[in-house]
Amino acid sequence: MSWFADLFGEKFENKLSKLKADVLCEEKEHKARVETCLSCEHYGKEMQVCKQCWCIVPLKTKVKSFHCPINKW
Repeated sequence: MSWFADLFGEKFENKLSKLKADVLCEEKEHKARVETCLSCEHYGKEMQVCKQCWCIVPLKTKVKSFHCPINKW
């Protein structure tokens, strides 16, 4: 059992794990999204932002329901 389950209970940990799986991309998809952004002409390297929507790329690329504002992913 993890420290989280010890502290909050296994049932809560299971719900949190399911929520994470429902909201966040698989690592493979996340990496593909990031690679697409890194090679995009709208990527602001200095601050790691998209200059089209001004999102923080490492965060936005992790969430399943988010999309690229110019439909690259």
